[in-house]
Amino acid sequence: MKNLTGVAISFLELACTGQVYAPIGYQIQQGKLDAVGMLVIYNLAFITPLVVIFLLAYGGLRSESLIALQKKHTFAIKIALGVLFLLLAAFILLGDRLMSQ
Repeated sequence: MKNLTGVAISFLELACTGQVYAPIGYQIQQGKLDAVGMLVIYNLAFITPLVVIFLLAYGGLRSESLIALQKKHTFAIKIALGVLFLLLAAFILLGDRLMSQ
C-alpha cells in the first residue's frame, strides 16, 4: 500500500515538477552544465519548506499554534508574500538583463 501511495503522489506532482524537470533534463542532455545548478536550486527550493515544517513538527509545534500565528499576522504575511511575488516577477522579466551585467 505504501508503494502505491508513493506512486500516486509522484504521478500527481508530475503536473508541477514535470514542467521544471523536463526542460532542465533536456538542457543537461544537450551538455549545458549550468542546468545542473538550476536543478539543484529547484530541488532545494522544493524540499526546504518540507524540511522546515518537519523540523517544527518534530520540535513540538502543533497545527493549532500555526493557525493562531497565521490569524494573528495575516496582514503581514500577505504583504510579505506580495513582495516576494513582485520580486519573482521582476526576476523573471528582468533576470537576463540583471545577470548579464
